[in-house]
Amino acid sequence: MEYISPKSNTNINSEEVEEFESSSLEKLIGVFVEPLRIFKSISQFGAKSIDWLLPLLFFLLTLILSDLMVTSIPSIRYSMLEKQALNIRNKLEPLVEQGLITPDRINAQIENLKKSYDEGLTVRKIKEAGYITLFEFIRFLVTLLVFHFTFKFLYQGKIEIKKSLVALGLPFYIKAFGNVILIMAGLITSAYYQDLSIASIIGADRSTTFGFILGKLDLFAIWYFLIVSFGLLILHNLREKYKVIIIVFGIWLTSGLFFFWISKIVTNSVNPIL
Repeated sequence: MEYISPKSNTNINSEEVEEFESSSLEKLIGVFVEPLRIFKSISQFGAKSIDWLLPLLFFLLTLILSDLMVTSIPSIRYSMLEKQALNIRNKLEPLVEQGLITPDRINAQIENLKKSYDEGLTVRKIKEAGYITLFEFIRFLVTLLVFHFTFKFLYQGKIEIKKSLVALGLPFYIKAFGNVILIMAGLITSAYYQDLSIASIIGADRSTTFGFILGKLDLFAIWYFLIVSFGLLILHNLREKYKVIIIVFGIWLTSGLFFFWISKIVTNSVNPIL
């Protein structure tokens, strides 16, 4: 029986029909080189749990390996400790100037930070792996709900949760690849990088609004949300591709800025030396 896919007003949609469903390996490679075809194939054969769960697990694995590398290589651990110590000084020195705390309190916090990396390292890394997994999974679910219900509201109920899961989950292969690059960069330079943003490269202070903006200028983060836009567009058969892209990036930036300012308000209103 000949199948003719329905035409769409979306320019990136095509009338090509897949004869066979793409394998998990094809989806892994395809999300990098031909994401539109991969999402069209998923739309044709149906969204499956493995299409978002496998990329998410792969991302978590690379994230945990990246975190493990920080403490397993002394030079990288030292680099990370130096950056964290600098952040502590930047946040607490204004309190010293106001007479709220003494310089010794800053030095004590830095010493405690160093001791935490030298004592109970194995147990600490196991706990961190659990925290990372739980935190990232919760963050994924929250992000999913925000995007899903925003588009469900804007497009009057045409949005299906299982398709939104794949749209946001499959591009995690891109984030995982970014973690691999971070691991390689750390091994080559013996330095710690939080991410591959402009803020990390030039060492900008992320506690400032300018530093926050530079932190968003991350190739892999931008790449991820661009592919998410394509996934939502194709899997939900939406129109106006530029509108969808603007909405996705708008949610990403405004939500990030919102929580950035909330964290600053909390930090300024609560004594951080509790």
